[in-house]
Parts: sequence; C-alpha cells; structure tokens
Amino acid sequence: MRFALALVAAAAFASAQVVPSGLYFRFNEGSGVTTANVAQPGVGGLNATLTGHTFGAGRFGAGLLGTGTSAHYTSNGWTTNLVGTSWTIEFWVNPALVTTTISYLIGDVTSGVRAFWGGVAGAGNIIMRGTNVTDCTIPSCVATPNVWSHVAFVYDYAANPKTLTGYWNGLPIIVSTQTAVIAAPGGPFYIGNYSATAAGLNGAMDEVRLWLVARTPSEISGSYNTEIFPENIFSATTGGNGTGDLTLSLTTISPAATEGYIFLSQSTSGPIGVGPWFGLAPDALTWSGINTPLAPGNPLHYPIGIPGLFPDQPFVVPPGVLSSLAGQTWDTVAVVFAGNFSYLGKSSVQRLVW
Repeated sequence: MRFALALVAAAAFASAQVVPSGLYFRFNEGSGVTTANVAQPGVGGLNATLTGHTFGAGRFGAGLLGTGTSAHYTSNGWTTNLVGTSWTIEFWVNPALVTTTISYLIGDVTSGVRAFWGGVAGAGNIIMRGTNVTDCTIPSCVATPNVWSHVAFVYDYAANPKTLTGYWNGLPIIVSTQTAVIAAPGGPFYIGNYSATAAGLNGAMDEVRLWLVARTPSEISGSYNTEIFPENIFSATTGGNGTGDLTLSLTTISPAATEGYIFLSQSTSGPIGVGPWFGLAPDALTWSGINTPLAPGNPLHYPIGIPGLFPDQPFVVPPGVLSSLAGQTWDTVAVVFAGNFSYLGKSSVQRLVW
C-alpha cells in the first residue's frame, strides 16, 4: 500500500512538465526552412515551415529573424484552440526598431488571439489581446532596440475570476481580469506574425513556448533564462497489422535516475497524454504492472546504468512473438526515479497500435 501511495503522489507531482506540452521552438537549426517542435507530446506538426523568415543569432544559439514584412510567418499548422483551458505563451524577443509601427509576434487571425508591439500597444510595449480577451499590456518591455527581453502571458482559466498575467524577464508585471470565454478554435497559429498578410516580426525571436497549463511564477522564473532540454525521451513502436513486434527505447534519461518503469494502459479512447496517471488513463493493465519486481533489462521495472541492458540499449521483440495482441491499442509512458523512490521525471506518452 505504501508503494502504491508513493506512486499516486508522484503521478500528481508529474503534472509539472519538463518541457512545454504544446509548442517549443528553439530555432537552433540555423539554416534551411524548417524548425522542429520539440514539445511533448506537442500540438500540430513535428516541424514548422519558415515562410519569408530566416535564421540568425538568437538568445540561445540560433533564432528566428524577420524584417517586418507582410506575408512572412512561421507555422507548424496547429489550429489554435485555447477554449476552456489554461495556457502559457512565452518567448524571447529582440526588436530591430522601436516605433509605433505594428509588428505581430504570435497569434491567429481567425480566433483573434495575438501579441504585438506598436499600433494600439504603443512604442516599446507588447500587448496580448483577442476575441473575448481583455487586453493585457506589458509596458516598456521592448523599449530598446537590439536588446533581448523575455515576455510571457499566463491565462489562468481556473482562477475566479479568470486572469491573464504578463511577465517581463521572469517577473509578473500586469494582471488583466478576464470575464468572457476565448473564441472558438481558429486557423493556423503563427510565430512571427498572426496572419498570412499582416506586418510580421521586425527583429528576432527565440525560445517560443506554449504550455497548455497556467505556469506558476516560480516555474517561469526558474526556466525562462535558459534553453529547456528534454529528458526521458521515449519511443515505443510496433509494425502493426498483426506483425507482433515491439521496440522500446529510452534516451536522455534524467541524470540522477537509478530505476524506472514503463506503465501501460488499454484505456485509449481519449486524447493521448492527458490522463491523470503520468499522462495515462489507468486501467487493470496499469495496476498489474505497479508491483513488477525490479529486474535488469525488464522494461516494466528496470535499474538504470547496466551496460548492454535496457535502457542502455533498446528492448526489441522480434516479429510474430506478440501477434496475439493484433488489433489492440495501448498507451505507454516511461517514468524514472532516484533512490528512496523519489520521482524525477517522465517521458511523453506513446501510443502503440498492435
């Protein structure tokens, strides 16, 4: 019982993700016309396409550059949907000029959610506004050209009343009370603009992050001034169609981890990664795995750091061995702990189709 209670507590604690859950663009490719979305599990496509934008010097490594030109934008095709939920949008930004000329930074013209400087925001200020969103303006946050500033907007849907808080360089600056419901899902979410025709980014952006939660002040201050490197990157794949094979891989493991689990669930009717148990909707299969004994190479409960055994190398089941599972769908997640069963981190949830 004590063991199970510890797991329940760890599952609750695991809600604070290591990396953003929606969008995370670091722009470190430095060249080409695509940039990876390294959020877990992420929304939209795995890559965003740069239209008119280029790469250049960022706050950390490379960044996204724009010249204020219309029809320049970057998008991975995600249809903006912030209805009925909390969220956090944050980014580093460096203006090329400080004028009243409008420059859109992020948003979606269909749903109306957008952030920009200039225009009604005024020179040197950034405003977040949208359909059914009460304006939230961070004053003087981009008042000096060629200087990097970090900006975050946190929408707390669970607060009473709802709030939209603007942060500048890790500190809360302004709180705007929200009384309406954000507009219904719209068109594609853009970075460095908010439509395909508006005046876009005139300067540089970096570390664009969308969290589908309201981040706390300590969470923002603790991670805004650094890149976030994903930990516990988990891959679970099958050939499908009754092939009966399986490959499990866990890399970039939290450095202090000494043991881990892979939890399983056949309860897969809901969206992937949003369940209450480390992102799973637990079922009998989940509970049956909790008391799996620790054994070298056993992917259900494994010590970490033994050369030649999982997770040091992938766990592979040849074709045909698991063909009896054909037609089933499972969700899987890797969770790692330090000594004394101290929770360290989890992976994104992976969905297996047998």
